[in-house]
Amino acid sequence: MQYFLPQRAIVGGVSINIAYIRVIPAEELMHIESPAAAVAAKLFDSAGGTIIALGIIISVIGAGNGFLLSGSRVACYLAREGMIPVPARDCYMAMQHSACRNKEYGRGET
Repeated sequence: MQYFLPQRAIVGGVSINIAYIRVIPAEELMHIESPAAAVAAKLFDSAGGTIIALGIIISVIGAGNGFLLSGSRVACYLAREGMIPVPARDCYMAMQHSACRNKEYGRGET
């Protein structure tokens, strides 16, 4: 079974936008700060809008946390593989961190 994630993401995004426009006209959506919360508030009363807004806030915080935690690992991996100008042996943090020196995780020496 093959998965077509990009196509499904496009279809999902277009479907959501069509649903937004059916609930609130496009002229109004252009001036709304949070369209998802406004549509939920119109469909499910003000509590629905509040719940959707809180869900969006939690999602954004989680995504930011993931990017923050994975960014340093990507840089360490790229340095170990020689894909960025600074080799891992010259990177103080890479040399001090045991995971970067461990052969199990990369090309470093124990």
